[in-house]
Amino acid sequence: MKLLITIILTSLLCRENAKASHLRLQPRIVLGRNASPGQFPFMVSIRYGGSHICGGSIISANYIVTAAHCVTTQIDGDNFDTTPSFLSIHAGSIHIERDGVTVQVSEYKTYPGYRGLMGDLAVVKLSQPLNFTEHIRPINLAESDPPNFSNVEILGWGRLYQDGPKPELLQHTSLSSLPHSQCKVYNPHGDESLLCLLPQRRDPSGVCNSDSGGPAVYNGHLVGIANYVKGLCGSPNPDVFANVAYYADWIKDNSDLQNSDSENSNVENANTENLAVESRDSELSNLENVDSENTTHEKSDFELSNFGNVDSENFNAPTKVCESKRQQRMVLSRNASPGQFPYMVSLVYDKRHYCGGSLISANYVVTAAHCVTHLSDQQIFLVDESLLFVRAGSIYLLGEGIIVAVAECKIFPDYDGYRNDIAVVRLAQSLNFTEYIRPISLAESFPPHSSNVIVAGWGSVYENGPSPGILQYTSMLSASQNVCKMLFYYADESSLCLLNQKDYPNGACSGDSVSEVYLHIKMKLLVATVLAFLVLGVKAKSLDFELQPRIVQGRNASLAQFPYIVSLRYRNTHICGGSIISANYIVTAAHCVTTEIDDETFDMEPHLLSIRAGSIRPRRGGVIVQVAETTKYPGYHGFLGDIAVVRLAQPLNFTEHIRPINLTQSDPPDFATVLLAGWGRLFENGPRARTLKYAPMASLSHDLCSMLNPRIDESLLCLMTDRVNPNGMCNGDSGGPAVYDGRLVGVANYIRGDCGAHHPDVFARVAHYANWIRENSDLRNVE
Repeated sequence: MKLLITIILTSLLCRENAKASHLRLQPRIVLGRNASPGQFPFMVSIRYGGSHICGGSIISANYIVTAAHCVTTQIDGDNFDTTPSFLSIHAGSIHIERDGVTVQVSEYKTYPGYRGLMGDLAVVKLSQPLNFTEHIRPINLAESDPPNFSNVEILGWGRLYQDGPKPELLQHTSLSSLPHSQCKVYNPHGDESLLCLLPQRRDPSGVCNSDSGGPAVYNGHLVGIANYVKGLCGSPNPDVFANVAYYADWIKDNSDLQNSDSENSNVENANTENLAVESRDSELSNLENVDSENTTHEKSDFELSNFGNVDSENFNAPTKVCESKRQQRMVLSRNASPGQFPYMVSLVYDKRHYCGGSLISANYVVTAAHCVTHLSDQQIFLVDESLLFVRAGSIYLLGEGIIVAVAECKIFPDYDGYRNDIAVVRLAQSLNFTEYIRPISLAESFPPHSSNVIVAGWGSVYENGPSPGILQYTSMLSASQNVCKMLFYYADESSLCLLNQKDYPNGACSGDSVSEVYLHIKMKLLVATVLAFLVLGVKAKSLDFELQPRIVQGRNASLAQFPYIVSLRYRNTHICGGSIISANYIVTAAHCVTTEIDDETFDMEPHLLSIRAGSIRPRRGGVIVQVAETTKYPGYHGFLGDIAVVRLAQPLNFTEHIRPINLTQSDPPDFATVLLAGWGRLFENGPRARTLKYAPMASLSHDLCSMLNPRIDESLLCLMTDRVNPNGMCNGDSGGPAVYDGRLVGVANYIRGDCGAHHPDVFARVAHYANWIRENSDLRNVE
């Protein structure tokens, strides 16, 4: 949905920025093949308003199983059930539009523990039973997981590649099942309720938008239900499915299978012999050294693994099948050439690369303090130095160069886990300098503001992705100390902030740490110790801070203080804010009046929407008026054009508590105080406000905002949080007003990172949309 879209560009935690990595991906289910008629007779298309949104599997004449997020609607952070009458299924055809039969949905049940990415499963009851034919047959539920590394068939009508077209014919391909232990390497949120299926290494295939809810099949049994992917469609990350064996009893208890034989032995599944069930010829090479009872790989003492890196504790929250694109990082980088960075070394701990470092003499390397320490009972301890080595003289992560043991590590005395994150490492023997091994000089001053600074490392090529194998490098922009301190509370005179280039979200990732600490800040703010001009590696660690309550950090509004604000309601429940612009019209965010189901956007039915005006309480007082019509900006897509006008079924009567606000004609001055108000959550995942909250924020110039966020254009307005007491908007504040000098200057759109993060909040810029608002309301003839 867009849900006060908490775009986690933190480490660049990947809940955002779909548009950031311009990659030409190969087709897939991705890399799928056309199915033949009757090959998968259990497969159905789940449809919303007649349009395909998800896949599903027939488990009996009356029931379908699919993903919970396919039959629910999320609006600004809250889940709502979709009206069953809007849903139908199309069965008995491999063509998305033709042939087969369409049956209405009568009701559905989502798994009681469904929340976010867990328990994402639902059973759907049909309004009339299906008649079984060679093209319509049920599939048996699996009672156990598929064997490790076996081929599992997946299928669907989802996009052929990221942002690509949807196929007319059903697509299928095979993925490899992973043990739970390896699944958790990729997905720390995972447990035995999830099943991970890994694409082929060289030809990544898998699920994409609108494949959600579709089946994963092994040996003629349903083993998984498509839930989500991490990163782009076609990434080398495993695709994640609900594990049917885990949920089998619940499915049976909530369908008409509870009294039938679990194998449905009287029903022959059509053409299941066509499903590929061959074992892989060999284990996947990119899973080497992963803890698993099923994989044993003999390695030389110093051959390094892509996994188990000390420097990869924080993972981005995955998204529903391809709702957002991964950030390419060491993002949008290039391969280094031999000898280009002769001072760059790989720190090896327990035979695995986990950080970068820089050679400053024949005997010493400088790196990040957190690379040579660990935390226990809130105390910082040095790691076992006997397990530490340095590889120098090679751009390759594995092989070449020389390996030297570490004799001693010293961390900066005032290192507290965040600040002063720097250490020197003494080698057990001196290095001999060559064209591939040379020290780098230490800088005596900061780089000038907006200078190009090179960063390099072997960290993940994108969030939670594989290590690159070859040293990567990219260029970032230095920020002045004033800008750095304004953006991040923990930054001080010992910190250097680097921003990604305006046009490309490049930068650091896990395993590249040196002295930069890659922080949860919106534009990829790298906080580095003052060793500028050292070519430092990338993301040390994403810092998880205790967030203060916020609007966040809001104050209670008094009655009539904001007489233009309204609560926009879906089925009488608050979902968003809005602003009165006339007796008949409200302005709000487009994502507040639309719903997105697995990448398809639909307008909400106006009769389900209403507004409450004239009260600072979201549940009582004031007046409630039904919505007659909504009009979203014609260019609304993703994070742009996120504005809408709402026509009321009857005009409001103006009082001291109900009054319109004037639209601005110009932006607020730079760093001016702008007020925002709303009933959103008081802090991340916290309760909603019972009384209207408001808070001041500082306006940012377009140039500074676009420097921080490469996707900002002239249609958006950035407001900056308070550095010491971070405030701003949160879930439920979407669509609400930003006000300067008594005029509406912004409409709340999204935040990047958690509520209360030290990032600017993003608003639709009213000055940009003022003419459109007037033309689509009764202000068109008003001076």
